[in-house]
Amino acid sequence: MINETGKINISQDSQVYFESIKSLLSISRNIQTLFKALLKEVDYLEMKSYLVAVDSLFWPLYDRQAVDSLFWPLDGLQQDHANRYSVCKEELASAFSLYLYHTHDKKVIDKSNINKVNEKRLNDEYYLSKLEDFNKLIFFKDSEVLVDSFGYTVTQIDAKIIIKAPDPKFEMSRCLGYRRQSMQEIANSFDSLSELSEITEKYPSILEFSKTYYQNFHDSIFKIIDSPLKRIVMQFHPQALSEFLDTNSLFLEEEMILKQLESNLFIDFQKVNKIPFFQSLSLFDIIKVQRLFAFMLFVLTEYIDSNKLFKSQLFWRSMPVLQANQLKDLWASFLGEQKAKEIFELFTWRLESKKIFDLQTYPFINVEDWILLPLGILTNSDLCRNVLQSTKFRFDSESVEDPIVLEMERCLKPVSSIFETNLKYSFKGVKGEVDVLAVVDNCLFVFECKNSLHPCNLFELRTT
Repeated sequence: MINETGKINISQDSQVYFESIKSLLSISRNIQTLFKALLKEVDYLEMKSYLVAVDSLFWPLYDRQAVDSLFWPLDGLQQDHANRYSVCKEELASAFSLYLYHTHDKKVIDKSNINKVNEKRLNDEYYLSKLEDFNKLIFFKDSEVLVDSFGYTVTQIDAKIIIKAPDPKFEMSRCLGYRRQSMQEIANSFDSLSELSEITEKYPSILEFSKTYYQNFHDSIFKIIDSPLKRIVMQFHPQALSEFLDTNSLFLEEEMILKQLESNLFIDFQKVNKIPFFQSLSLFDIIKVQRLFAFMLFVLTEYIDSNKLFKSQLFWRSMPVLQANQLKDLWASFLGEQKAKEIFELFTWRLESKKIFDLQTYPFINVEDWILLPLGILTNSDLCRNVLQSTKFRFDSESVEDPIVLEMERCLKPVSSIFETNLKYSFKGVKGEVDVLAVVDNCLFVFECKNSLHPCNLFELRTT
């Protein structure tokens, strides 16, 4: 604002904001230098090696601790990683996404070197350290969002900056929200296991099926080829695999996924199975896609464990690389050609693409006519949530009633002296609507209901 003397008057809040921006700009040159240094190291071996490094964090390591679900706690390499670094495996997957998006135009990989990795650096965890540096770039971007959207302030002390919440309780709430969501999912998975433990015959485990499959066919499932590089190649037994994939019966791990969908999105199996969210695909098709990749990962892990190949050259080179048509034919054999085509469209990211890349959303990495398949990512990412996010599909978009409102009505109405839903109001010319209003024991409760996907980063948090 310019006053009558011609001087510019800036509010206190604006002054604090500009000081925060100034502090962020003061380190932006260092961030840019770090970014250039990281990209400068790229060569034709690096991209695949980075991918293998981050994918290995999502593997179940049987030599440390075997578990019977897709939702295992940190163990083995994951635990070592958690002790050494300050970021989680999902953040490193996001860091890899940033790395690949900014290097894919440099022709870092083609089919002539698609199987090559730097085993020495993988054993030294060189790539995980570099990915942590890439994560600093993401943290810098997050800081800008905190300042612009949430009123955080940034102050500079010597070469360091301090990011502070407008209220300490807000920062605690923000962090606790992520933590509680993670804790709740873990608790739900254990509750599901407890509930299902008495009926395991109805819900056989994918892990147990995979172990039995490996015991029956043993090393005939795999062969080691020498050209163009010595590596492990998986061979399928079509009849046994067809019975496993074609069935519409649920496995234990899939029942747990359905329970999560039911509690998070208020949808039942009928909606999961029948309602298409992308062209003709339903969420149950995605669950079956994940079934195959879980099977492949579990069987491969059995082979590596029984042959003591962990962290060997063959282990680091074990990521499947399939021709695109070969993988499409595999999907078409139990989902049909149309759905196989749609799955490719949904999950594939091409090196020449200009689309923003996220590894856990687009885990099929297309290199010419070949597909890289990070089995750990494909098995242990929340594919159902990610496809709903990428397609922006909502099950309640055409529903007259909000499922959260209906659930609150079921819980609160019997104990409320006054209970109203979708209550319209007008105050000082401003019109609005209260989703749920309840009076319980002479206390008034007003609820604004949000049934969006749980945010996984600050950029999504802005819209929830």
